[in-house]
Amino acid sequence: MNKPLWIGVGIASVALAAYYIANQVKLAEKLCYKLVGYKIGTLSLQSTNLQLQLQIRNKGELAVKIKGYKINVFANGYYMATAHSNSVVGVEAHGTVDAIVNIDANPKMLVKNVFSILSTKESLKKTVFSFEGNLRISKGGIPFRIPISYSSTVNELTSGRNEEKPC
Repeated sequence: MNKPLWIGVGIASVALAAYYIANQVKLAEKLCYKLVGYKIGTLSLQSTNLQLQLQIRNKGELAVKIKGYKINVFANGYYMATAHSNSVVGVEAHGTVDAIVNIDANPKMLVKNVFSILSTKESLKKTVFSFEGNLRISKGGIPFRIPISYSSTVNELTSGRNEEKPC
C-alpha cells in the first residue's frame, strides 16, 4: 500500500478516537445520580447485604441503557465492599429512574474497618461514606464507561429521602 493511504487511515483513527472521547465527556455531563435511600438486607456473621437506592437522571436527548456497574464503598477512607451488577436499566431521554445497588460485604472486613472508624474521635453520624467506580452504559448502541464519585455522611443518609431531582 502507498504512504498517503496509511496517513489517511491514521488521521481517520485519531478523529474517530477523538469523537468517541468527546461523546463520552458529553454523556458524563448529561447523566446525574444521587443516593436517595438505603436498606439493610442481611446482617450476620456469614454475609452482610446493603441495598442502596440510587436515583439516575438522563438530561440528554436520547435514551440510555445502563448495562452494569462496579462501585467500591469506603467509610472514612477505609475500604468496605465492592458492588457490581450486569443487570440492564433503561433511562429515557429527560427521564429519571431509581436503581437498586446491592452491596455484599465480607463481615470480617467490615468488623475490622468499623473498629478502625470507631477508634477515631469522629462521631458515627459524621462518618463519610464514599462510593467510587463506574457505570457501563450504551447510547445509540455505542458502549461507554462513566465514572461515579459520590460522598455522603451517615447523618445525610439517615435524614430521609430527598425528593429533589438529582442535578
